[in-house]
Amino acid sequence: MSSVGSALNELYNYVKGLADSITLASLVVLLREGYIAADFTTKHTINVRLSNGVVVKEVHIPLDLSSEEGLKDALRLYRALSSAPDKLDPFEKQFMTRLARALGLPLPKSTRRTRLHTTPKDSEGLILEVSL
Repeated sequence: MSSVGSALNELYNYVKGLADSITLASLVVLLREGYIAADFTTKHTINVRLSNGVVVKEVHIPLDLSSEEGLKDALRLYRALSSAPDKLDPFEKQFMTRLARALGLPLPKSTRRTRLHTTPKDSEGLILEVSL
């Protein structure tokens, strides 16, 4: 997760045109701390950069899942997050999980947790069972 100081620095660089995007973690920090207004009367568009290298252009903030525009942005974010889930940082994986639940979408298989159990088979050895 991004610190407030680094998030503000990213926002400054983005607003001044020194950066073409802002990280998802910094965006969430800025919204949570009130540095970006999250009311539904004013819309902002921000290019969101993910740790898998994908930049999602012009995401409307706040992300309103009850509007068509918000759903489109949420689906674009989900597609970008799920395109290379193994390259995401833990915060982005958690965000993707919450977004998938909110949209009623399945998680990519590589993000599901697997547990290995060993069960005795017979004298030949063990069978590994994988549960998702």
